[in-house]
Amino acid sequence: MSKKKDNEEMDEIDEAIEAIFKVYDEDKNGTLDADEAKVFFDELFALVGDSIPPDAHPVIIEQIDANGDGQLSKDELKVIMTEALFKNM
Repeated sequence: MSKKKDNEEMDEIDEAIEAIFKVYDEDKNGTLDADEAKVFFDELFALVGDSIPPDAHPVIIEQIDANGDGQLSKDELKVIMTEALFKNM
């Protein structure tokens, strides 16, 4: 993949993260707390015709939450989205 294509993909990830936070960060504090993240992941999985068992939400959040504060930041979400994007290329 070219450097230009990589930059375009990263710009798309940044735009997607901004859109996610605009919709799901209800208290507008710049992070997704457990309840906000649950709604996001439920709707994301529903888009692909899947669902998440309720007991899986804390595990997913813990795997993404690099600093262990129980909330998902834009940077933490960007890491997982970037890994997923480049893993599938």
